[in-house]
Amino acid sequence: LHGWGPPASPREQALAADYMRASSGWYELGLEISASSRERVMELWKDRPEQRELLEPLVYGYPCEEFKRPFYRHAERGGWGNFRAWFRYDPSLRGYLHRFVVQRALDTSDRGRAL
Repeated sequence: LHGWGPPASPREQALAADYMRASSGWYELGLEISASSRERVMELWKDRPEQRELLEPLVYGYPCEEFKRPFYRHAERGGWGNFRAWFRYDPSLRGYLHRFVVQRALDTSDRGRAL
Protein backbone atom coordinates (compact mmCIF):
# COMPACT_ATOMS: atom_id res chain seq x y z
CA LEU A 1 0.00 0.00 0.00
CA HIS A 2 3.03 2.26 0.13
CA GLY A 3 2.60 5.05 -2.37
CA TRP A 4 -0.90 3.93 -3.33
CA GLY A 5 -2.88 6.60 -5.10
CA PRO A 6 -5.90 6.86 -7.30
CA PRO A 7 -5.73 4.60 -10.35
CA ALA A 8 -5.38 6.37 -13.68
CA SER A 9 -7.36 4.23 -16.12
CA PRO A 10 -10.65 2.31 -15.81
CA ARG A 11 -8.69 -0.96 -16.01
CA GLU A 12 -6.41 0.16 -13.18
CA GLN A 13 -9.46 1.20 -11.19
CA ALA A 14 -11.01 -2.24 -11.66
CA LEU A 15 -7.76 -3.97 -10.64
CA ALA A 16 -7.42 -1.76 -7.57
CA ALA A 17 -11.04 -2.48 -6.59
CA ASP A 18 -10.51 -6.26 -6.98
CA TYR A 19 -7.32 -6.07 -4.92
CA MET A 20 -8.99 -4.08 -2.15
CA ARG A 21 -12.05 -6.37 -2.08
CA ALA A 22 -9.66 -9.27 -1.48
CA SER A 23 -8.13 -7.39 1.46
CA SER A 24 -11.22 -8.04 3.58
CA GLY A 25 -9.93 -11.58 4.20
CA TRP A 26 -6.30 -10.76 4.95
CA TYR A 27 -6.77 -10.76 8.72
CA GLU A 28 -8.39 -14.19 8.65
CA LEU A 29 -5.52 -15.48 6.53
CA GLY A 30 -2.95 -14.14 8.97
CA LEU A 31 -1.51 -11.66 6.49
CA GLU A 32 0.05 -8.87 8.48
CA ILE A 33 -0.18 -5.26 7.41
CA SER A 34 2.60 -3.08 8.77
CA ALA A 35 1.77 -0.25 11.14
CA SER A 36 3.11 2.27 8.63
CA SER A 37 0.81 0.87 5.91
CA ARG A 38 -2.20 0.99 8.24
CA GLU A 39 -1.34 4.58 9.10
CA ARG A 40 -1.07 5.41 5.39
CA VAL A 41 -4.49 3.85 4.77
CA MET A 42 -5.95 6.08 7.48
CA GLU A 43 -4.25 9.14 5.96
CA LEU A 44 -5.91 8.30 2.65
CA TRP A 45 -9.20 7.64 4.46
CA LYS A 46 -9.11 11.11 6.01
CA ASP A 47 -7.57 13.09 3.15
CA ARG A 48 -9.22 11.39 0.17
CA PRO A 49 -12.86 10.62 1.04
CA GLU A 50 -13.56 9.88 -2.62
CA GLN A 51 -11.28 6.82 -2.26
CA ARG A 52 -13.04 5.38 0.80
CA GLU A 53 -15.11 2.99 -1.26
CA LEU A 54 -11.89 1.29 -2.36
CA LEU A 55 -10.49 1.26 1.19
CA GLU A 56 -13.66 0.00 2.91
CA PRO A 57 -12.96 -3.75 2.54
CA LEU A 58 -9.62 -3.31 4.28
CA VAL A 59 -10.79 -0.87 6.96
CA TYR A 60 -13.95 -2.83 7.79
CA GLY A 61 -12.34 -6.25 7.42
CA TYR A 62 -8.94 -5.92 9.11
CA PRO A 63 -9.19 -5.39 12.88
CA CYS A 64 -6.54 -3.06 14.30
CA GLU A 65 -6.40 0.09 16.41
CA GLU A 66 -6.01 2.32 13.35
CA PHE A 67 -9.25 1.09 11.77
CA LYS A 68 -11.27 0.70 14.96
CA ARG A 69 -12.99 4.08 14.99
CA PRO A 70 -14.23 4.06 11.37
CA PHE A 71 -15.36 0.45 11.72
CA TYR A 72 -17.32 1.21 14.90
CA ARG A 73 -19.05 4.19 13.27
CA HIS A 74 -19.88 2.12 10.22
CA ALA A 75 -21.16 -0.84 12.26
CA GLU A 76 -23.28 1.45 14.43
CA ARG A 77 -25.08 2.54 11.26
CA GLY A 78 -25.78 -1.10 10.39
CA GLY A 79 -22.87 -1.47 7.99
CA TRP A 80 -21.08 -4.62 6.94
CA GLY A 81 -17.66 -5.83 7.96
CA ASN A 82 -15.75 -8.84 9.18
CA PHE A 83 -17.60 -9.01 12.49
CA ARG A 84 -16.13 -12.39 13.41
CA ALA A 85 -12.59 -11.02 13.13
CA TRP A 86 -13.49 -7.80 14.95
CA PHE A 87 -15.17 -9.74 17.78
CA ARG A 88 -12.05 -11.86 18.13
CA TYR A 89 -9.87 -8.73 18.14
CA ASP A 90 -12.08 -6.88 20.63
CA PRO A 91 -14.55 -9.16 22.48
CA SER A 92 -16.25 -6.16 24.11
CA LEU A 93 -17.43 -5.11 20.67
CA ARG A 94 -19.95 -7.97 20.51
CA GLY A 95 -22.01 -6.65 23.40
CA TYR A 96 -21.67 -3.05 22.30
CA LEU A 97 -22.77 -3.64 18.69
CA HIS A 98 -25.49 -6.18 19.45
CA ARG A 99 -28.27 -3.59 19.65
CA PHE A 100 -27.20 -1.94 16.37
CA VAL A 101 -27.05 -5.26 14.49
CA VAL A 102 -30.44 -6.38 15.82
CA GLN A 103 -32.05 -3.01 15.07
CA ARG A 104 -30.68 -3.01 11.52
CA ALA A 105 -31.97 -6.55 11.01
CA LEU A 106 -35.42 -5.58 12.27
CA ASP A 107 -35.44 -2.45 10.12
CA THR A 108 -34.64 -4.48 7.02
CA SER A 109 -36.82 -7.50 7.92
CA ASP A 110 -33.71 -9.70 8.09
CA ARG A 111 -34.90 -12.03 10.84
CA GLY A 112 -31.94 -14.38 10.38
CA ARG A 113 -29.54 -11.57 11.11
CA ALA A 114 -31.64 -10.44 14.09
CA LEU A 115 -31.42 -13.91 15.63
